[in-house]
Amino acid sequence: MVAPAYPPPAPGLTRISQSTLREYLRCGIAWAFRREDGNRYATVRMLIGSGVDRGAAADHEAKIHERSPLSVGDIVDVSIAGYEAEVAETEVPAARVEIDQGKDETAAAARAFAVDLSPAIVPIAAQVPMVAALPGRDVELVGTPDLIEEIGLADLKVGRAWSQDAVDRSHQLTAYSLLHRIHFGRWPGNAARPRPGEGFVAKVRIDSIHRVRGGWQAERIWSYRTAEHVSAFLAVVDRAVAGMEAGIALPAPEGAWWCSPAWCPFWHRCPAVGKKKE
Repeated sequence: MVAPAYPPPAPGLTRISQSTLREYLRCGIAWAFRREDGNRYATVRMLIGSGVDRGAAADHEAKIHERSPLSVGDIVDVSIAGYEAEVAETEVPAARVEIDQGKDETAAAARAFAVDLSPAIVPIAAQVPMVAALPGRDVELVGTPDLIEEIGLADLKVGRAWSQDAVDRSHQLTAYSLLHRIHFGRWPGNAARPRPGEGFVAKVRIDSIHRVRGGWQAERIWSYRTAEHVSAFLAVVDRAVAGMEAGIALPAPEGAWWCSPAWCPFWHRCPAVGKKKE
C-alpha cells in the first residue's frame, strides 16, 4: 500500500494517524499485529478498495492538473494495475482463485466509480498528506483525505454499504475536518454557512461503492461536523492514545462484521477468535 509522504514528527509530540486510530478503536489486537508486522498483510477485499482508490486518485489528479477526467476505461485500467501492484507487494491469506476473482471485482467497482461518481466530482485537491498538532495536547494527528471539493470533503469506501448513521458517527470524517481546518485555515465546505450562534459547520461525505445483487453500486452520503463532534473526537483520541501507550489491545467488539477472515488479515492467527476451521 502506498504510504503518504508526511514530514518528520515534531519533537516532543506523539504522532498518530487517523488510520491507526481507526484500527485501534476497531480492534486493538489487529492494531498490535500491524504495529509488529507493518503493512505486509491484507485481505482481497481490502486490496479491491486499494485498487479502486488508485483509479479514483488518478481521475482526480487528471481533473486538477489536466482539466479533463480520465475515461471509464482508463480508470478501470489504473484500478486493476493498482490491485495487481498491491497483491505483488502484500501477503494475502487467500487462495489464488480468490485473488484472481478480486481483479474482476476491482474492475467492476472501478467502473461504478467512473460511471456513477466521477462525473459529479470537481476536485480542488486530492490525497494531500496533512499534519495537525491537536489543541492542548502533546499529540500530532496525520491523515490523507481522498478528496477535497469546494462543496466539502469526501472519502471513498469500497466494500460494505455505508448507512447515514455510520457516516454521521465517523471519527475519520471528524479527523479529516480538523486536519482540513488547520491545513487550509477553514473548515471544509464553504457553502455550509452556519446561522449566527451555531458555530462552524463542516460538510463531509462518504462516497460508498458496495456490492449489490448483480454488480456494484455507488452512493454519496453527506454529513456535517460541528464543535460538538470535534470535542467528542478529541476525547476519543485522549483515551485511545493512553490505551496505546499502556499497551492495551482489546479485541473487536462481539459481532463486529470486520472480525472475519474476509476483512481481517490477522484473523487466522488471532488469539481472540478461538479454534479455526481447517
